[in-house]
Amino acid sequence: MTFVFVSHANTDKKRVRHIVDALISANIKVWMDNPLAAGYSADEVRAHFHRIKAGTSWKDEIEDALRDARLVIVCFSEAFKEPRREVFREEAIIARQGKKLVGCRVDDVDPTTLPYDFGKAEIKDLRQDLPDPGGARTLLGQVKRLPRIVEDLDAALQLFVEDLRARLHARNDDLARNRQHQARDPFLPFLVDRTDQEESVEHAIEEIAKTGGVRPFFVAGPENECLLEFRDRLERHAIPRRLKGPSWQALTVEWPDKQPLAKFGSLYQRRLADALGLSSAASQREIAAKLADLQIPAAPLSFLSPTGFKQDTAKRIEAWLEFWRELEAEKLGFAAVPMVWMKFPKAEPGWENCPPGRAVSALFSNDQIWAIIESLGREHQKPGWFGGMFGGGHQGCGLEIPPMLHPISDDHVSAWTSKHLNDATPGERAEVMSVWGKICTASKCGSVSLQDFAKTMGRVLDGSLAGR
Repeated sequence: MTFVFVSHANTDKKRVRHIVDALISANIKVWMDNPLAAGYSADEVRAHFHRIKAGTSWKDEIEDALRDARLVIVCFSEAFKEPRREVFREEAIIARQGKKLVGCRVDDVDPTTLPYDFGKAEIKDLRQDLPDPGGARTLLGQVKRLPRIVEDLDAALQLFVEDLRARLHARNDDLARNRQHQARDPFLPFLVDRTDQEESVEHAIEEIAKTGGVRPFFVAGPENECLLEFRDRLERHAIPRRLKGPSWQALTVEWPDKQPLAKFGSLYQRRLADALGLSSAASQREIAAKLADLQIPAAPLSFLSPTGFKQDTAKRIEAWLEFWRELEAEKLGFAAVPMVWMKFPKAEPGWENCPPGRAVSALFSNDQIWAIIESLGREHQKPGWFGGMFGGGHQGCGLEIPPMLHPISDDHVSAWTSKHLNDATPGERAEVMSVWGKICTASKCGSVSLQDFAKTMGRVLDGSLAGR
């Protein structure tokens, strides 16, 4: 449904009411936060306002409405300059990034004083009252205000609505042309639900982006569950959506696995310094300062393979964690999500927790490796676990380990279709589900690998749903 989002400070609801009334009179659907507080009745809300599905949290509803709105009317006022108006400012920033911002002012705010250069855009004057041109003042010394001439305000609102209609038509035409001439994002089939793995990383990134700190992760999955695509998904889709802006600074840091264990920390430090563009001899404090200078979370990524998992690999991971503990202790306020990634061999659907088998030439089987990794993530480790193999137990190390990337099922595909094909016709959705049913039946276990799904669905989207 076509609708516009009205962004405003909660204290300005009375100041934006006449604007919303003008939109309603022009039969333009409106989304605004809590219209009841602006004086609208429940019947008026049902009749004139676009609402997101019931039960959604207010933050999620705002995010969904901002994403789906054709245009966003930002009602600038002095409140916009207040540091505590984070949500108001975020709405304006997202609207500008999406090229759908329409600005107006509802009080005497000077557009040139608005932060983030918002005053450089056209901002319509839709104030309901104006300062007394004669300079008369109240007993408190404030300039008296007079209601704006009705004809003048009506004319301004009429021009504003006409301009809004023209922009809506232009945006709808652009969207239609895009659907007709542009293929869908080829990454789309890879956006099937990965909530179990994605949310823990999202929450960590969001938290440390505000507070700083280090949150180490170990992410793994079979080759045909698209581990590298999951990394791209985090960087291109999940984290930018969560942070509403640049996601993270990805850094590839080669894992030191061929030199003696005693040299691991110093070698990793040198390679991290190289990845940051520093001298190989940079100190931990210099590295921490460089990470702080990034001003967005850093994601130093290292890659392991089951074949390279040796007797001392668990100790190397502990040394890696200790390195990051020491770096965090520099207390320079940087944010980092260091990650170790492991791609297990291709696995047939139907496995749980960890796929069976062993990589060619690997010292350990898949389930042995995964058990070792899971033990590293436990907060407390009993003495003797893997004692014969690694020389004794160890204490918790703060390592976060999302579940392994797993095959996808009916529920995953149904949610993906509803979320990412919301502009598809019922017939097209039926086609997607029909194709899914065929590949799922062929797998004989009620699930398929993400690689098989993406390969098949990519052809479906390119052939019947793309280019509409």
